[in-house]
Amino acid sequence: MNRETVLSASQEDYLEMIVRLIRAKGAARVRDIASRLSVAKSSVSIALRSLSKQGLVHYKPYELVALTEKGEALADRILARHRALSAFLTQVLDVDAEDAEANACRLEHAVGEDVMARLSGFADFMASSEVPARTLPQAFREHWAAQASASGNGSAAASKAPVEGAGGSGVKPSSVCVLADVAPGESARIVKVGGSAAGRLMDMGVTRGAKVKVVRVAPLGDPIEVDIRGYRLSLRKAEAQAIDVEKEHHA
Repeated sequence: MNRETVLSASQEDYLEMIVRLIRAKGAARVRDIASRLSVAKSSVSIALRSLSKQGLVHYKPYELVALTEKGEALADRILARHRALSAFLTQVLDVDAEDAEANACRLEHAVGEDVMARLSGFADFMASSEVPARTLPQAFREHWAAQASASGNGSAAASKAPVEGAGGSGVKPSSVCVLADVAPGESARIVKVGGSAAGRLMDMGVTRGAKVKVVRVAPLGDPIEVDIRGYRLSLRKAEAQAIDVEKEHHA
């Protein structure tokens, strides 16, 4: 994190939730922050006053919460760490999406920048690697050294979390389709998030392993309203076409 701003794990959680709400709903309200973090509204108010004194948020009672430029930059870095950890847990260790999110929340406050960069780089490397398992450590060391040499900075990968499902052959299993092809009322499990909006969508909880239900589709197929992680999102058809899912089949 920024050396000039030292935040507690709790304060980092508040910043991360604020930026998630703003990008998912267009605004962050005290009641929504309290609900998502399972804390009292009075606790949120106290935390926001502290963050406001540090120049990270704009906060006044009964008004929407906004991030300052400095606060948004810090929130983006916290969110990138969370995304990279979640991607590593789901893609490399095959952890369930819900468990991955919960563990990423705990790990993101403790992992050092260099370790974070290497985890992110390893997840990216694994997504497209055909190297035999026994030779992976050495292959990754060589890959990481080449990346560090090319960027001139061994921690360059820390600033950008890998896009889920990047690389690979691009051939979908027969049971996989795109979210745009899922009918209203049907549910599916996300396999891969692609497209230019992948980062923004993952910020809103659209991640590998998450369950998504199509609520309704506009007459011309755009937008598509879905239910994911307990809240509604409206997706453009192009965004839904870049999300690979596996439909849930019920007996």
